[in-house]
Amino acid sequence: MLFSFLKLIKLPTLEMNFKKNFGNEINISNIDNISQCCKDAIQNIKFLDKNILDFKNKNFYNLGSSAFFASKYLINYSETIK
Repeated sequence: MLFSFLKLIKLPTLEMNFKKNFGNEINISNIDNISQCCKDAIQNIKFLDKNILDFKNKNFYNLGSSAFFASKYLINYSETIK
């Protein structure tokens, strides 16, 4: 039930946002060139202090009560789709 409900919410996950901002994908067809892929990734690194702080400020705020507000939001949202 919960997983089917979560599929209705069209928001990117924290993992998806992190990967978009800081991740590098290596295609399996490039596995023989993994060394060069790693060198390229290091040269094109996105880990600037500003990017990290922006990500933290956008995604990690109000940690003390965010779970309460998130659950309240999900309960209210679930009422609208019944």
